[in-house]
Amino acid sequence: MRDNGLEYDFIGEFSNGGLAAICGKSKKWGLINSSGEEVLPCVYDNVWCLPEFFTLEKNGKLGLANAQGKIILPCEYGDIVGDEGAGLEPLFRAKKGEKWGVVDKDGTFLAPFEFDEISEVGQDFIIAAKGERWGIANKRGEAPGGFCYSSASLVGRGGLFKVSKDGEFLLVDINGEAKLPAGYYIDYFWDGFAAVQKGGSARPVIGGKWGYVNSRGELVIPCKYDGAEWFCEGLAKVKKDGRELFINQNDEVAFYCKFDETRDFCRGLAAARDGEKWGFIDKNGEAMISFKFDEVGEVWYRGKFCRARIGEKWGVIDKNGEAMIPFKFDEVGIPGKNGLTVVREGEKYAIAGKDGITVPFEYDFLDECEDGVFIAQKDEKYGLISSTGDILAPLDFDDIDIFEDGLAKAEKDGKVGFLDVNGRVAIPFKYCWASAFKGGIASAQKEDKWYIVDKNGKTVAPK
Repeated sequence: MRDNGLEYDFIGEFSNGGLAAICGKSKKWGLINSSGEEVLPCVYDNVWCLPEFFTLEKNGKLGLANAQGKIILPCEYGDIVGDEGAGLEPLFRAKKGEKWGVVDKDGTFLAPFEFDEISEVGQDFIIAAKGERWGIANKRGEAPGGFCYSSASLVGRGGLFKVSKDGEFLLVDINGEAKLPAGYYIDYFWDGFAAVQKGGSARPVIGGKWGYVNSRGELVIPCKYDGAEWFCEGLAKVKKDGRELFINQNDEVAFYCKFDETRDFCRGLAAARDGEKWGFIDKNGEAMISFKFDEVGEVWYRGKFCRARIGEKWGVIDKNGEAMIPFKFDEVGIPGKNGLTVVREGEKYAIAGKDGITVPFEYDFLDECEDGVFIAQKDEKYGLISSTGDILAPLDFDDIDIFEDGLAKAEKDGKVGFLDVNGRVAIPFKYCWASAFKGGIASAQKEDKWYIVDKNGKTVAPK
């Protein structure tokens, strides 16, 4: 029976929109859908997949296609940079000739190609340069405050920009109106506030006093402190008259520091050091977890777990200071939803919980790849085990990837197949290459033919 696979040199992983990049026998690239139909013909020199778009290259120029494969920018541009994280709608910086402009997700030109550089694009602003001078422009490319700054950057979420002009730093709005006068050093915004130092500018000055501005550029805490750190969870550590204290956003004293070192708050607690030992304090400065640790982490994972060390051994504590993972190990991971995690002693790995070891130290590597399912390695072979050590998939695979879309790609004897979370073979090992699954489909190669398959291993294309 003749094998009527798709005749391409390569089919990539499918995007969220159900399209994949293809490389034809002509060595040119295009796009294909899940039915095996070419959405864009193989006429491009390269195709790159972005989260919701595709960048196209042809004859040294770049273009753009949307998630459905529709061309929104022809291949006429020297560079295209996506700013999908800048706001609710994705925007793009595009370079044509020597100038930059801005287009939206539909390919509509917002700002003309008249800028020498664009550093950042938001929903209502463009930070751009003409020559060596920067300005804050609206989406039409108009800069009410002019192009008069040596540098410019967005700060916080209140529509303010930190700019430098004539050796001074200012906080201005999109119209160029100064919200904080010259003569201040402006630190980073965090938690809606930025520490500022009166008398500083490009850098802090020795002996200068510190205060805070809010996201509207208002000096809400006067410059009276000898040192100031950023706000975190509503509190900031400051220094005054040789003492460290925490204040709230109303400039009220929360507590004076009575320990040798205090870190930022995370999930309501802050790590603190008393002599050589670490513990945790609450937002009143009172000890909540006793000072008995030689080292502690700064992050409470899942809101309730923190790694800590006693002597040379690591464990995991909860927010009551109770040992969720005992202090017996050279290395500990972070407990999953079931309270179990990977631990290491020497060169061997095991799984442990509050009550001790659930899987013995017999593996060369362990990694939780799905809730309660672990990739295990022993003697250069891989398999899947449960959190109690049950063998879900025997350790006779050459490689196993993480689970994506409910299936894990695995390799055995030079062939690729897929395993489900129970360790069963969901798709037989008959392919020489396959992409990860996304949206219920994957591309797979067998000999010199390509196929689009579903999670049951059924060939979706070709029909």
